[in-house]
Amino acid sequence: MSSDNNPQLHITDRPAVVGEANLLPDWKGGFLGSDLNADWNGRIVAPETYETVDLESDQTLNRAPAVRGYRISRIANHIMKGMAGVLSAVTTAATIVAVATSSVVAMVVAIVAKTLFVMLGLHILYPQLKPHLPQSCRRVADVISAQVNDMFAMAAMALLQLCPVRQCEPRAMDDKSGRPILLVHGYLGFGSNWTYIRHRLREANLGPAFTLDLGHPLQSIDQHYAQKLADKIEEIKQLTGRSDIILIGHSMGGVVSSYYATHLAPEGTVTDVITLGSPLHGTVIAPIGVGQCAQQMQRGSDLLRNVRKKAKYESNVRFFHLWSRADQVILPNRSARMTAPEGHERRIQSHAYEDIGHATYLFSDKVADRIVNYIERVEAVDTQTN
Repeated sequence: MSSDNNPQLHITDRPAVVGEANLLPDWKGGFLGSDLNADWNGRIVAPETYETVDLESDQTLNRAPAVRGYRISRIANHIMKGMAGVLSAVTTAATIVAVATSSVVAMVVAIVAKTLFVMLGLHILYPQLKPHLPQSCRRVADVISAQVNDMFAMAAMALLQLCPVRQCEPRAMDDKSGRPILLVHGYLGFGSNWTYIRHRLREANLGPAFTLDLGHPLQSIDQHYAQKLADKIEEIKQLTGRSDIILIGHSMGGVVSSYYATHLAPEGTVTDVITLGSPLHGTVIAPIGVGQCAQQMQRGSDLLRNVRKKAKYESNVRFFHLWSRADQVILPNRSARMTAPEGHERRIQSHAYEDIGHATYLFSDKVADRIVNYIERVEAVDTQTN
């Protein structure tokens, strides 16, 4: 028998065809983001119906349509439209003042406001323009769009820290409580960064979901942050009475989670590690960072090399890596995923996005959906095998 946790099972996405009993024969790896989409054969599909399949019998073990609300996308779109209106008004007013008074300051304000207005307008229209752009232009446009979204995401992170919402850490468990989930923030981040993802997990009846603050932002990953993670997991174990847990880490948090899972966790405690834009192979911008943790995230780091080796060949933990080709913090972008060695493809999986920025992972509906669906499916797999 393979050393994988559930060697006979493959966790996969298959959109179910509306009005047909048969399912598509294979997963093509793309995220379907609209209400209805044409599949690869031109049929109409419901994009968010997923199933877990037993590879040996090819029987469906679990199939649960997930009802997801794209509220963050709608809210952000309204905010951007409002900002575009404000910028248009500022541009008009500054232009009138500049013409009437020959004011250099007013002219500069008009130029800056007009530039921002154009950028924001193109960003709002980008989803409609993208299908008509040449393929060579889409990559650049995806990166620019991702950076605009990142600015909003970083503003949201700052507001959540300055005016933190009550985190509502679970205090009491009941018999219906599921597998605990611990959310680990990234470099210079805070537990409040997870407000939206945590809400989505709670909405899907997954968890209980916990967060922690890693504290001083310049400490080492292995000697400091991983130990804080271990202390928090012990606290969760005492509260929930469960020894199994799922770790979700953003950026450096994914490295901390992976290190703990492969070096410190008792056998069978960490079942899954989900990473969001984590520098598992390092990032070229790490040398400009401050602190021991930044040094440990450099390309060629011994810590990262040891984590990858243990994760690939000496662990039964499932790894799921979400990464983006538009992430300008993790460079090269593929550094945010581990390639599964032969025989471990079912245990180490990844999914790539084209237009998600580094901070946007934490507020993206697409990312939240992917996380929720992954956890729902592994829970179904484990339930069937236990």
